[in-house]
Amino acid sequence: MDTTTMSKSEEAIVEEWVESALVKPIQKNRPISVHVDELFPAADSNRWIHLGYEAFKILLKATKNELEKFAVVCFPLGCTTELDVSTPNWNSIHGKPVTEPPSLYLVSIDSMLLPNLAEEYRCPILPPSELGQVLAYYRCFRTPDGIENNWEYERAIYIEGHPK
Repeated sequence: MDTTTMSKSEEAIVEEWVESALVKPIQKNRPISVHVDELFPAADSNRWIHLGYEAFKILLKATKNELEKFAVVCFPLGCTTELDVSTPNWNSIHGKPVTEPPSLYLVSIDSMLLPNLAEEYRCPILPPSELGQVLAYYRCFRTPDGIENNWEYERAIYIEGHPK
């Protein structure tokens, strides 16, 4: 199968998840989420980045008029033992093989009011232009538990579509 397209049946799977997610109540600290490999268990991992991106476009379109929730996609980049400030760009990951699938999130706008207690480095990156006005950034972080236990830092690229 072509890794640069999403089939109509794959689009339908994402649309079904989006429809069900939009009617569920979202708690401030608990977004509704799904890993790409949960939506597409038979998909080759070489397609995960593409499928996550295409699924995000569907979620973004569905939430464009939502005022209390917004769409997010997270592309994990693996872990590191030190805070990694070398910021990748979108083109450095798109189309590359990955070991962990992207995740889609439907997030409550109220979550923006929660304190962020993570140790982190965050840097904006240029998103794919076809997405319009979205927020894209690289993030290297660990949670308070990670700080206390000296765990590794997680690295990821996030793209968020906020209400207008």
